[in-house]
Amino acid sequence: MGEQAAGNRGGIVGGTGCGYRLRAASPCPARGELRFSLHPDQIPQELPEAEASTHPPALSNGDPHRLAALLYTSGSTGLPKGVMVTRANLNGGANAVSRYLDLNAHDELLAILPLSFDYGLSQITTALTVGAGITLQDYLLPNDLKKPLLDGGITVMAGTPGLLIPLARQAWLSEAPNLRLITNSGGKLPVASVHALRSARPQTKIFLMYGLTEAFRASFLPPQEVDDHPDSIGRAFEGSHLELVDATGRLLPAQAAGEGELLQGGPLVTAGYFNDPEATAQRFRAPPAGWPHPEDDRVVYSGDRMRRDAQGRLYFLGRMDEQIKSQGMRVSPEEIEGVALQFDGVTEALAFGYQTDGEETRIGLVVAPETIATNALQTWLQARLAPFQMPAATVAVDALPRSNNGKLDRQASRALFLDRRAASSTKRASSPNSGTLAP
Repeated sequence: MGEQAAGNRGGIVGGTGCGYRLRAASPCPARGELRFSLHPDQIPQELPEAEASTHPPALSNGDPHRLAALLYTSGSTGLPKGVMVTRANLNGGANAVSRYLDLNAHDELLAILPLSFDYGLSQITTALTVGAGITLQDYLLPNDLKKPLLDGGITVMAGTPGLLIPLARQAWLSEAPNLRLITNSGGKLPVASVHALRSARPQTKIFLMYGLTEAFRASFLPPQEVDDHPDSIGRAFEGSHLELVDATGRLLPAQAAGEGELLQGGPLVTAGYFNDPEATAQRFRAPPAGWPHPEDDRVVYSGDRMRRDAQGRLYFLGRMDEQIKSQGMRVSPEEIEGVALQFDGVTEALAFGYQTDGEETRIGLVVAPETIATNALQTWLQARLAPFQMPAATVAVDALPRSNNGKLDRQASRALFLDRRAASSTKRASSPNSGTLAP
């Protein structure tokens, strides 16, 4: 482990073991986003009794109810919120993940995700739990990871789709001599990228995972099921309680196939949002009637639509607040993206609704790479999508925008699309023979 990594390891140990508190803030806040910075005296040392009561003391040394960290959400669905993570949450999550990944003291983890991201911080906490090594590494392009993966003894690497999609296309990836585990979270990895990783690294176990900042980690798909179910995020692990509710809030029968909003209970559910009781009350609620885990007095309503198959595997369908109302029908952008990603050459895709000048909501689509023939893609989509699902226009770019956490950024993609649309309209007005957006 390098000198920089060693210094960070000591800092994390001191913070969690000696009573210091971590505050992982967004590293590059947008203008107007950072309203204040906490003074240490403002961070509560003890949580209110009602909030602390949901965390059993068996999961942590010392007082499990004490605040261990403030981790901020990515802000992909609104302004970032500070999630209050207790010692029990932090330790329980690290123990659970290190167990199902089967980490050990001989592993070397490549920590490339921002530590302000709960998934990034997890690389540190899980490694410390088993005494594994940690290599901290910045990167701009996938090729920046070639040296550590080929020469650094890396055995475990965690990534988001924003990293793993282009990484799967690197010819040198097959040469990494020690890489035994790759994990994905922070977004759905396209099936084509899952297949590309499996092709490049048949000996490497791929863990497809899902989690919320509000409850750390929720599920994973066992590696032996990845080839048959590359679009699944798996099942709950021990200590994570996952159920579905329908549009009326009624609990679906446990383990039965169906679709609905995902709810999570169990000891990894955090203490709520810092200084935001209204948002806390909306997201953290009492379990619905019939909740099969009587020890849970509060659950997280994820806002994510899921499908569950007859074997209990979950499939992410999309954010409920990102659905598009098109021609009177509700459309999930993931449905459009999934079809677009099947077009030859498309490696990234994001769909969204947009309005201009009082128009009805239309659907926009941004794809990568820039070499995609958008007119051909539109024709191809028309043969596979219902009319109310069809994008009104498609833009091809070199790479889709990423958030600070490395996730594909839907809001930034929408802004890019509208900028290109406006520029195209201006150019078309000045030159009748100029090119236009597809279609």
